[in-house]
Amino acid sequence: MKRTRFRNICLLLAAILLTASLPDAAAEPAASSAPPFEILLADGRAGDGAAFDRQIRGFRLPDESGYGFVIPGYWDASALRLMLTGVGSVQIGGRSYHSGDAIALAANARTQVLPEGREAITIELRQTGGLPVLFLDTESGSSEAIHADKSYREPGALLMTDAEGGVLYQGELSAIRARGNATFNYEKKPYQIKLAKSAALAGPRKNKTWVLLANILDRAQIRTTLAMDLARCSGAFVYTPYTQPVDLYVNGEYRGSYLLSEKQEERETRLPITDLEKAVKDLNPGLDFAGLPALGDPEYAPGARKFFELPVLPEDLTGGYLFQINVPRRYATEASAFVTSRGCVFTVQEPKYLSLTQMQYLSALVQQLEDALFSADGVDPASGRHYTELLDLPSFVNKYLMAEVLDDYDGQYSYFYKDADSVDPMIYAGPVWDQDNILGVWLPQSDPTAIRLSAGQEQIFDWFWLTQASRHAEFMAAAQEAYLHTYRPAILILLGQEKDPQGILRSIDEYAAEVRVSAETDFFRWPFPFSPELERYNVETGDSFDGQIAFLKDYLSVRLGALDAFFLGEERPD
Repeated sequence: MKRTRFRNICLLLAAILLTASLPDAAAEPAASSAPPFEILLADGRAGDGAAFDRQIRGFRLPDESGYGFVIPGYWDASALRLMLTGVGSVQIGGRSYHSGDAIALAANARTQVLPEGREAITIELRQTGGLPVLFLDTESGSSEAIHADKSYREPGALLMTDAEGGVLYQGELSAIRARGNATFNYEKKPYQIKLAKSAALAGPRKNKTWVLLANILDRAQIRTTLAMDLARCSGAFVYTPYTQPVDLYVNGEYRGSYLLSEKQEERETRLPITDLEKAVKDLNPGLDFAGLPALGDPEYAPGARKFFELPVLPEDLTGGYLFQINVPRRYATEASAFVTSRGCVFTVQEPKYLSLTQMQYLSALVQQLEDALFSADGVDPASGRHYTELLDLPSFVNKYLMAEVLDDYDGQYSYFYKDADSVDPMIYAGPVWDQDNILGVWLPQSDPTAIRLSAGQEQIFDWFWLTQASRHAEFMAAAQEAYLHTYRPAILILLGQEKDPQGILRSIDEYAAEVRVSAETDFFRWPFPFSPELERYNVETGDSFDGQIAFLKDYLSVRLGALDAFFLGEERPD
């Protein structure tokens, strides 16, 4: 009895996660003084626990014809509860409903709603399913601030359920924020969350920080997942983030199909290298790193460096570092960054705030590597060291093959990491990250027959490392071997012609089956193409989920022939 009473209070008083705010302008002239009108949907079954004690809010349909509601797959559309604010009752199908009344709505159908004293509106109900569901709540109950500024964060709460509504995780969040570079500018935002206590939300490893990738460019919703599995299948990378496709609600609003992922960061349970950032912070307790003024060169130029003055530094500054080749415009926006003599930008992810001494060490080492890589014989003229004495060849070759096989338009912008010299003095390529821009997403530039990262391509910048590496015989010999024995078999697995003996990689059809309902519901929330900025993407990849999957298989099949011809020539298998 107490549980039922508590649940009713939640339904009537808490607009917890899900509330469909219908702007008053849709129902009343602008001059009206009537209070805002809201419809909310709640599960009508009593006593089913936290996963069912929710209120779902709607969103304005892009064609302005009404409002959409998406309920979790484990809710019963024929046993909902209608919650109202701003009006006493509504008419639906000739029947009057008050707030808290039970109602049955048909999924995939439109319903006319006549609010008391207002104009009629249309609502359309959809139901997702088959995947875990994440409910994020900000402390303020609003998403406005985090959507406006990706540096803004606030605490909140997280509920994660399985596809049947069983609770997988429930607890406080110390921070919720939007994230991303280009992807932050789209309406479907990516997010980062920090749990109050470590938990394994995706894969077996526990941690506090997790990201939610919006897959904004990948309407098939499977590109990053299959790429991460391919990286894991290769066995070439010490760390590859685990991922889990989910349906996401933020402050009650259905946000779409997302990919929950581990974050790339130096941690014992993630990238297992020396945590230099923690060592620096431990030596400088109370220091406001974010408030430190950046020193050095503020603008991009060959040889430029950005760094900070740090009072106390560890004795060993040789690692670990996690850094990335980046586009030139990112030099100005990232905290710590440097530019090689050839104009290649490296932004440093961890430690985020480098001292001058750290910057001098890392930039000099990377410059030495670049000079070796870009010499005709692969040897740095100053030190006499071959690039394979500085950079781990297997990880570098596999990063190149990941990008070439998957036609990664951003494949040249690789991550690298380095541990302390006392542990391992080599620089490694990886980890693999965020792969929504692969396999034909960028059109019309993408072409399944183009071997675009290798030497001789017109669009390649002079400082692209992977293109330069492909000019060295030992690099290409290793790439040909890895393609034949690892990546070609992987393509056949993705095309459904073979099975992975490791049980890691699946066929495109199997990946598609996992996310089908979620991806189709995402198309309802974000119709194709939902933003003018995205018209240059996915132009030919299909305006439906089935179209997207068919495109992927055709694209990869054509690419297999081109890759065979490039890497194997006349020796390619029949």
